[in-house]
Amino acid sequence: MEKLFETIFNSVNDGILIYDLEGRFLEVNQITCDDLGYQKDELLQMTGMDITPPEFREKLHEQMFGKLNQGGGIVETMCRCKDGSLVPIELNIRPIEYKGSPAILAVVRNITDRKKAEEAMLNSKLAAEAANWAKSEFLTNMSHELRTPLNSIIGFSDILCSEDFGALNEIQKRYLHNVNKSGKHLLELINDMLDLSKIEAGKMELFPEKFAIHDVINEIKATMVPLAKKKDIELKCSFNIENPLIVADSVKFRQILYNLVNNAIKFTDKGGSVTIGVNTSNEQTSIFVEDTGLGISSNDQEKLFNPFSQVDSSLSKEYSGTGLGLALVKYFVEMHGGEVWVESEVGKGSTFGFSIPTNFENTSS
Repeated sequence: MEKLFETIFNSVNDGILIYDLEGRFLEVNQITCDDLGYQKDELLQMTGMDITPPEFREKLHEQMFGKLNQGGGIVETMCRCKDGSLVPIELNIRPIEYKGSPAILAVVRNITDRKKAEEAMLNSKLAAEAANWAKSEFLTNMSHELRTPLNSIIGFSDILCSEDFGALNEIQKRYLHNVNKSGKHLLELINDMLDLSKIEAGKMELFPEKFAIHDVINEIKATMVPLAKKKDIELKCSFNIENPLIVADSVKFRQILYNLVNNAIKFTDKGGSVTIGVNTSNEQTSIFVEDTGLGISSNDQEKLFNPFSQVDSSLSKEYSGTGLGLALVKYFVEMHGGEVWVESEVGKGSTFGFSIPTNFENTSS
């Protein structure tokens, strides 16, 4: 039996140590000797603390004591080899009886490769976070730099369009209108980029307040009517109660609904319809925007809420946009503790919806 034990003890791929309760080595296998660079008779004159660097001894003693009180377990530490090199090791320890006396069995594994892999992963994560932070800072700074001249362009073109400083001919009106419209469109895109950079940097905040959903929808309808009229699209509304109230961030709520309605009109053919529906209760408010537009395949629906994603690159040539609108919708809804969803069939239209708590409480602070 003793011969069998010795054969197994020396044939396993991991190092095996047996200590007494004072930490003295009672038995070691050949793998342990090879890994540490000691002869067996040298190790049997040593203790576990002799091969542990001083700065790790107290922590190792505490961890081993705690694990042994629980019947055993795994601890990690550093081990000093005979040549002075340090090696990270994992000790799987168990209390045993050895030759009639209490002892500790430790299976030792060199975890150098694992530690290198963990360090590489950590460095990659830190590098990615640094790159993402740099990108967010760049977008934020560029957005601010671009908004200042754009606001001037929009403001002065608004003044000129008002003809307060003299009448304009039709060509001048058309050109100024194009300048003004393009400036406002570019400002919207920049604002979307700025919002995304704030979200990624964790700087986006919510400011809940009570407001009437009907008021927000009326504002958005008033904004969207000119665009809908150009395409002969009917804008309709459906409420389950007359004028529901909600507690949420009204600015973000407006952006969510604006993006959904704007998308619905953009991707609906001439003569179609867009319906805004509201179902609210004391706990939950659900809103949907239904259109009779192009529709989206089930495969493409998975990509819809990814930043900078458009389901069909050919559409970007016909319908302008960065692909940020739905990503922001998802972010803003989830910040409220809600969820977004989509139902669609190619050629028959789409329904985008979201649900958020009717009385949102901001607990992030």
